[in-house]
Amino acid sequence: MGFGLSKLQLMVKAIENQDASELRTVIKDLSSIEIRNLCKSYVPSDEYLCTILHYVAWQDNPDLLAPLLDYVDELEMRDGHGWTPLMTAVNRGSKQNVRMLLARGAQIDCDWVGGMSLVADAMNFGDVELITILMDHGARVAPTPDMLDDSQNENAFYLLHYAVDDGYYDIAKLLIEKGKIPMNTLDQSGWSPMHLAAGHNNIDILTLLIEKGADINVKDSDGNTPLAWARELDATEAVNELQARGGIADKIWHGEKPELKTLEEREQEAIAEDNDDQDAEEKKLEAKINGIEHDRFEIEVEDAKLKPPKYPNGKDFKMADGLQRQRSDETY
Repeated sequence: MGFGLSKLQLMVKAIENQDASELRTVIKDLSSIEIRNLCKSYVPSDEYLCTILHYVAWQDNPDLLAPLLDYVDELEMRDGHGWTPLMTAVNRGSKQNVRMLLARGAQIDCDWVGGMSLVADAMNFGDVELITILMDHGARVAPTPDMLDDSQNENAFYLLHYAVDDGYYDIAKLLIEKGKIPMNTLDQSGWSPMHLAAGHNNIDILTLLIEKGADINVKDSDGNTPLAWARELDATEAVNELQARGGIADKIWHGEKPELKTLEEREQEAIAEDNDDQDAEEKKLEAKINGIEHDRFEIEVEDAKLKPPKYPNGKDFKMADGLQRQRSDETY
């Protein structure tokens, strides 16, 4: 027991120091079974129940991951986030580790939605290459009818909407050309990618969508066309482009006016929310120091196991209005 713990601590230290040579030294006299078991062991005192394999996958250092993969017999084990090592590597944006794990047989559908959540996570980095790697290994970019009926993870179903909303032209182009993603789909808010491109006054993406076959007069769930959105949101260039291409719109607006925020605005809001959370924790700690235990008066209304995991790269998918995603910061 002591031997195993000592080796575990030495492995953690080598990983933290990014010392692949030392890691190999630590494991060189161990049997295959011992190394395999250590890879499944939790990092000491880690609140997220991170295993050694998850911890190595997070490091974005293939020299650390490579010597352990020769002994691992379970690539689908999950940490406290509910992540597999592949999910961890994707959320780190580690293309090399993602390639290595996939080459060893890691399952692309470990997210239960055909890899769509992995693609969504990769989009946090705006990384076309990482998304391409996932798609080349079978990651879906659009749900099947069964997924829409059965899955609770609807955040991953609107990948083209996400790309358009964040202004990722190259990703939108990849999803359309390589992924053959439907372009007229309405999201949970009843909006299509065309509405978002028009509302954001993003002419490049708007033109891309139109030239790839999107319906220029697709209606949102209230009956408004992209031209109506452009007018309502004072997107002058989009108005001119849509009118020149035959866009039409009713004279009156239907429903509530959409409120679109840029990626930068959402990130600033997330930072402000994180600061508020930190202030609340500091006040709570100060109250405890002063002998006031607020916890005893609080009523637990959520099961921690049911809460969505925080994403270590600082961006957490939550559908507030179908598109405007909030982010939160957590790290291993």
